[in-house]
Amino acid sequence: MALCQCHQRPAKLKQRTRDVVLDADTGVSVRLYLPKLQGKPSTKLPVLVFFHGGAFLVGSADDAAYHSYVNALAAAAGVLAVSVDYRLAPEHPLPAAYDDSWAALQWAASAQDGWIAEHGDLSRLFLAGDSAGANIVHDMLMRASSNDGQPRVEGAILLHPWFSGTTAVDGELPAASKVTGMLWSCACPAAPLRSAAPTTPG
Repeated sequence: MALCQCHQRPAKLKQRTRDVVLDADTGVSVRLYLPKLQGKPSTKLPVLVFFHGGAFLVGSADDAAYHSYVNALAAAAGVLAVSVDYRLAPEHPLPAAYDDSWAALQWAASAQDGWIAEHGDLSRLFLAGDSAGANIVHDMLMRASSNDGQPRVEGAILLHPWFSGTTAVDGELPAASKVTGMLWSCACPAAPLRSAAPTTPG
């Protein structure tokens, strides 16, 4: 939840953005960021799919902090960014966020969108996320691996990933594990309380 400071104002747009609703029934959507193209107009850009943090309970692609961050990231890195707005717990407990994110990743990789088809280089597909979003990145990689390596992901960035359980691991304060245990019970009430939550790698 390192980036979830929603009081910040969005930075001035350095590129075009637009929102696309992927599922009208669930409200799952993405926000696309297309930076100003340098050099030849036909230049293809790497595609970065970003998943916001917030313990699966708060946050959205529209949050000021995340909008500003992905906006600046797309401009600085020269990537076509796809910021995923997945459903949140407790109204929609896990695995809803995972399922929504997987659907969004498959949509992006299919190049159904005109911006992605015209400007995206899907041979350079990257994933990134912070906190719970980094947890989602981990889940996306596992799903892709179980799906014959599709979509093919060139690289992944996990920022302050949130992996925890009800028992403190090395270097973690016992009080922290209690807090994350409570958060986990809200995000996924059906999951059994155990020392290693289902989202913990390994």
